[in-house]
Amino acid sequence: RIVNSQTVSDLHRTAEPSLRFSGGSSNGGTDDYVNIGTTTNYGTKATVVVWAKFNKLDAATSGREGLVASQYWAANNFSLHLHDDARIFFTHGPSIYSHWNTAGNITVDKWCHLCLVWDSTESTNANRVRLYIDGVLQSAVTVAGTYSGDLKTDTGLKIGKSQNPHDGEIKDVRIHNRALADTEV
Repeated sequence: RIVNSQTVSDLHRTAEPSLRFSGGSSNGGTDDYVNIGTTTNYGTKATVVVWAKFNKLDAATSGREGLVASQYWAANNFSLHLHDDARIFFTHGPSIYSHWNTAGNITVDKWCHLCLVWDSTESTNANRVRLYIDGVLQSAVTVAGTYSGDLKTDTGLKIGKSQNPHDGEIKDVRIHNRALADTEV
C-alpha cells in the first residue's frame, strides 16, 4: 500500500507505539481518551490524518466512537468518528454531516489510514469534505447540510472520543493547516 509516497505495511505500523482505548463503559471498558484541550480555528482548509485500528465496526448503542473530534453535533466543532451502523461519520456542527461505508474498506484489528480533507472554498458541497481510506478516495453515502466557513474546535480537541470513546487503537494523529492534494494523501 502506498501512503504519502511511501510503501507502508501493517508490520511496519505495529512496531510504533499507539494509544489503546477500551471503548468506554458502553463497551465494558473505561472512558479513556486524550484531551488536548486547545481551542483552534484551522481555517477554510485543513486536513485531519489518523492511523486507526478498530476492535469492531459496530459502535456501541449510542454510537459516535470518536477518532479525532472536538464535540459531536455542536456549532463551531467537528467530529470524525465511527457511527453505530459501521459508518465513518464527519460532523461540522448540528445537522451538517457526511458519512461513508466501512464495508470492504476497513477490517477489524487491522491498521487503516484515514485522511479527511476539509476545503470549504470548493465550488460543490460534496467536494468540501473528502475522506480517503488507505489512500483511496471514498464516495460519501450522504452529505447533509452545507459545509461552509472554518474548521474549529471551540470545545478543545480530543483524541479517541467524540460522544463516546473509541474502541481500538489510534496513532500518528496529524492536523495540517491546508487541504492536502490527492497526490499527498
